Amino acid sequence: MDVDCDGANRSDGKCVNDPTGQGQTAFKDGVAKYGLDDLDSNKHSYIVFGNQKYSTSFDPTQYGVPELGVVVVVCAGQFFYAVWGDTNGGTLVGEASISLATACFGQGMTGNSGHPDTDVLYLVFTGNRAATNSTVDWYPLTPP
Repeated sequence: MDVDCDGANRSDGKCVNDPTGQGQTAFKDGVAKYGLDDLDSNKHSYIVFGNQKYSTSFDPTQYGVPELGVVVVVCAGQFFYAVWGDTNGGTLVGEASISLATACFGQGMTGNSGHPDTDVLYLVFTGNRAATNSTVDWYPLTPP
C-alpha cells in the first residue's frame, strides 16, 4: 500500500515528508457540494483508483464505479470503509490516504513510506447505491 497525501493540508502531520503530494485530489469539485474544500488525507479515508494519463489507462467510471463511491479495504486482518477519492497520474493504482494507511498499519506510516507487502484487498462497488450522498458525515470524530 503506497501512501497518498494529496488534497487539503497536503503537507500537514504525517504528510510533511511526502515528495509527491499534490494540492488537490481528482474529485475536489465533487466534495465541494458537501461543503468541503477538498479531501484531507490526514482526516478522510480514501483510495487512489484509476489512471487516465498513461498507457495502459484505467477509468473505473467505465465499469460503473461512481466518483467518491464506497470502498471496503481489507488490511492487517481488519476491514475499513473508504471512498474512491483520487486518481493516479502514473500507471499504479491502490494508494491510500495517510489516515487509512495508518488505520491499517499503524503509526509508522508516513507520506514517504508505505506498506511494502501485497496483502491489501480493495473491494470497489458499482452502481448508484455505492455513490456518496448528502447523508455522508465528512467530518470525522477526533479519536480520544
